[in-house]
Amino acid sequence: MINLIDKRSYAINYPTTNIVINQALAVANKTATTEDLIQIMRNSCVNNNDALINVALNLAPNYEVSNLIWQALHQALNFNAPNQLTSACLFAIPIVIVAGSKEPRFLNGNLDNQVLNDFFLHKQIINPGDHDWFISSRLVDAKTIGEFKPSQYYYWVRNINNAKLWLPVDIAGSQIRVHNEGVFVRFLIGVISGVNGNNDINQLINFNNYRSSSKELMDMVLKQLKTDAVTLFPIPFEPCYLSMSYAIGDNYRKEIALAVSLSNLVRKIKQENLTPLISVIMLNNQIEIKLSSKEPSIYQELYYWQLTLYDDLAYIQDKLNQLVTDLQLDYQILD
Repeated sequence: MINLIDKRSYAINYPTTNIVINQALAVANKTATTEDLIQIMRNSCVNNNDALINVALNLAPNYEVSNLIWQALHQALNFNAPNQLTSACLFAIPIVIVAGSKEPRFLNGNLDNQVLNDFFLHKQIINPGDHDWFISSRLVDAKTIGEFKPSQYYYWVRNINNAKLWLPVDIAGSQIRVHNEGVFVRFLIGVISGVNGNNDINQLINFNNYRSSSKELMDMVLKQLKTDAVTLFPIPFEPCYLSMSYAIGDNYRKEIALAVSLSNLVRKIKQENLTPLISVIMLNNQIEIKLSSKEPSIYQELYYWQLTLYDDLAYIQDKLNQLVTDLQLDYQILD
């Protein structure tokens, strides 16, 4: 089983004046509570102090502290303090799209708005209650979502009724340029408003209904994005908080891209009656994955899985082990 040693480069000399890092260290040492850290995050967002949060995420001294900061940030963004009532749940549905074309082609950046919302209504994916909801049909790219600031999320969640549109920013869908084979990620963004302080996505969205209808959602996306001379396979994943969707969606994209890359090459290697071999090594903030054959061969490919400081390495290792099992690969771990 693949079991990597974490070699990510955490800050040796972190900024001791950063109150977020200091509070996270106190939580790790059990001299402060998680709620204390969450409140500091709330205060930072209210004061538009995004730089303080970004420094804390990028210069944390170890994984435990980085993960504490990451989790506390999203608790602060998506859940109210006890004295806050009306708010909204902003969520996103990551869709990984595997597409290929011999000639350059473009996939549409939008789905049919009425069809999409009628689907969610008919399938009862949003739990009934005293709230309004809407899902945008725009296929938003990761770059756009990655540019949102924590203070913006914090404001949107608590001031959704002041939005001039369905969300307080004018987000456009993004076309996908396909040439040869590629793996892309887009996001459908939704809002459930007027939830009276209950922002828990697990209570507002019926995940069982979503899972049971995900094949139909995939077929709907496929039908609407279908383009001449393009092979297309969209994979919708489960809804998540919009604030976390960039990191979650990007990991889904990496996982699918790696699976596609490996499976294509494994097929070629086995056709030559050779034995596929995967080599895995941890290098600072990335995992290097090399697929070749045990015997001398022209077939080999390198893939790099970039890591954030707060990525769950155990989760990623599980995905790698699952791939090794599914593709029946021999493997070796390099120091």
